[in-house]
Amino acid sequence: MCSASLLLSTPVETVKGRRPHTKLQQRCLDLADTLPPLTEEQRLWARSKMAGLGYYVVRGYHGKHSCIWCQECGQIDEVGLPPLAVAVKIKGTNSHVCSRCGRKLEVKSWNWGWDRKKDVEHNFNFCIVTTCDGMQVVRVFNWHQSEALGRDTVDHIFEAFQVWFEPNKGKEVILSKDYTRSLYHFRWHMYSEWKVKQHNASSTGYYSYEDVYSLENKYIYPRAKILPILKRNGWSNKMFRMRTSPVDLWRGLLKDPAIEALAKTGQYNVIDYWFGTGGHFKDKSVWMPIVRICNRHHYVIKDASMWFDYIDLLNYFHKDTRNPHYVCPENLKHEHDRLMDKKTRIEKAKELKRQIAQAEKYEKQYKKHRGMFFGICFGNEHIAITVICSVKEMAEEGTMMHHCVYANGYYDHTKHPNSLILSAKDKEGHRLETIELNIKTWKVMQSRALQNGKTKFHDEIVKLVEQNIGLFKKAA
Repeated sequence: MCSASLLLSTPVETVKGRRPHTKLQQRCLDLADTLPPLTEEQRLWARSKMAGLGYYVVRGYHGKHSCIWCQECGQIDEVGLPPLAVAVKIKGTNSHVCSRCGRKLEVKSWNWGWDRKKDVEHNFNFCIVTTCDGMQVVRVFNWHQSEALGRDTVDHIFEAFQVWFEPNKGKEVILSKDYTRSLYHFRWHMYSEWKVKQHNASSTGYYSYEDVYSLENKYIYPRAKILPILKRNGWSNKMFRMRTSPVDLWRGLLKDPAIEALAKTGQYNVIDYWFGTGGHFKDKSVWMPIVRICNRHHYVIKDASMWFDYIDLLNYFHKDTRNPHYVCPENLKHEHDRLMDKKTRIEKAKELKRQIAQAEKYEKQYKKHRGMFFGICFGNEHIAITVICSVKEMAEEGTMMHHCVYANGYYDHTKHPNSLILSAKDKEGHRLETIELNIKTWKVMQSRALQNGKTKFHDEIVKLVEQNIGLFKKAA
């Protein structure tokens, strides 16, 4: 299907919202336009969060009269460098400073095929958190930039949607402008009226959209007005740094004593992790008593995902998770990695034992078809090559070398009727590489070291096998 037909068949969704159905929705709608406009300080903060961007443009032939087109103000600075020099000195760095606005620009190559009109558009969302009539409000603004080569940049800032949170009942109301979206575009109707909307992470049947009204991972202005009841329950503006939506955090602070306790003790990373996790840790009764031990010993968990994995490891080794010596480690990463390595060795030994038990039923077949080669051994002063003489030995080889010689059944005559597996070791007995020899063509098919790599002896090992092919032919 061509791209034009794909674009035509792509569904376009126009979201217009609905009229208010409850007294709370009507109340929020009446208050929507009474909120104050953005201050200059808020505008400057939002501008600081936008990455300075510039394009390298070749205006003449053969790289002559090249320039940097600033997307912040529209300024064009002549640089007079050929494309190769720009790729080395400027492209992908912040080395160019606009002569008009003074912004450091991340320079990218301009492709004329992107847009024949030479127009560029950028969109950026940021949030202002405030209060109104006893409710908490998140105002989401859209900063739209429109640029054309040779003209100044035009900025449009408008309020795209608002999220109102009523603390007494914990209810949320979304007021938004209309928008149109498809797989290839998203556009706000900035001059439309406020309407009541709802979260819209649903699928159209063709593809899935993200939730337009999600407040997760948004830039939030650090100076916020917060209701006293939220401050009483442990709210701190540091919680704006979380990936979790502030509305979910507010609801948790008012309804969940565990979230309130975590906020008041500064365990912000634990809160953020819990809102995004699932499984057995979703049940707070599993880990909340352990966190209380951390709080009593003034231990703040800074990496919650690693700490929860560490608690799982402690339970695996039947350690006392009520002992602060274990649950409050000075170096969390070191202790986590130490137990993880220990668990890996134990699980590897269990897997090897399981594989050996499973392999016993193939031993008779393996000896029948490869037994004539058992005992062949050759090498030089620092390499010894032998035939793998049992399925058990092959399981050990695959486990220690981390490759598929056992997992892919090279011991099974029906799967690999012409494969003979050899093992190359050094003079200390350490495994170097595993070799597959084709006993029909008498060619070395492959020779693999740890994790399917190669050692410095690879060519020497292959040459040794080829020089001793006569031993295998004689045995066959």
